[in-house]
Amino acid sequence: MEALKFGLMLIGLAIAAGLGYAAWPSQLLLGVSVFSAVLGVLFLIQEGRRGRSRN
Repeated sequence: MEALKFGLMLIGLAIAAGLGYAAWPSQLLLGVSVFSAVLGVLFLIQEGRRGRSRN
């Protein structure tokens, strides 16, 4: 459950950074957006695998 919350928080950060990048393009915001999106998806995949192994 903790990984799910953390993954969703990272996806939210990626969306916020993406919106910031749309308003003010910079490589830092682009990097934060991509990095947090990838990390968030990995956390969600990990939580999905953990939940599937319980069943």
